[in-house]
Amino acid sequence: MLPRCQVSVHYTQGRLGGHTLKYLQPLSLGASPKLHCMECLKMVESCVHPTLLDVPFKGPDGEKVSHQASSNETDLFCSGSCRARFFGKRNGASLRRQLFDLERGVCQQCGFDCHDLWQNLLTSSPERRKKKLEELAPDIKSPSKVTEGSLWQADHVVPVWRGGGLCGLENLQTLCTACHSAKTKAEARERKEEGKRQKLSSPRPTGWRNMKAGKRTIDLSDDEPHVPPTKQKADF
Repeated sequence: MLPRCQVSVHYTQGRLGGHTLKYLQPLSLGASPKLHCMECLKMVESCVHPTLLDVPFKGPDGEKVSHQASSNETDLFCSGSCRARFFGKRNGASLRRQLFDLERGVCQQCGFDCHDLWQNLLTSSPERRKKKLEELAPDIKSPSKVTEGSLWQADHVVPVWRGGGLCGLENLQTLCTACHSAKTKAEARERKEEGKRQKLSSPRPTGWRNMKAGKRTIDLSDDEPHVPPTKQKADF
């Protein structure tokens, strides 16, 4: 297992603007340590120069973290496709934890503090939480079992069906369950309307291609005369 370099990435734009995240990037040691792609482990061409940590430590998987550096997100990968695959495979729970560290469970649409609500609910017994939730947050549909995970969702800013599924943390936002439900319904209507528009704009098939109610129909839009098929006798 390659050792790791703790790379600090400071974001200046987008939803993560003003935040600094730390990544453990694979590293090959030598006279001049080289960083490797976090997805395919191919050596990355960059101007980043890792320096030794005063006190090395172990990462979450037991890997040795011996160096540190500051970089940008593009230098973590050898290509855009590796970046997409890396963030696309990230564990949902891991992304949710990172999102909580950034937004602390506060809905980015209505501003409701879901984590504070959960802390309030913890003072009640599990049997009382559902009733208390209805009192404190009537807009949030009460689930059969109230947990913090049922109060807020890690929502894709750009929907998955529009290509947002392979984006990283910058495409996630905290939404309370009520706002998330409303946004999901709106996106479902939008997707349905877009499907209708695509169907209307697609060219109309001709010949024997139209099928309706299980019966074969004929499209004569090409203005060519239709000659019904005739049975032919065999030559033998």
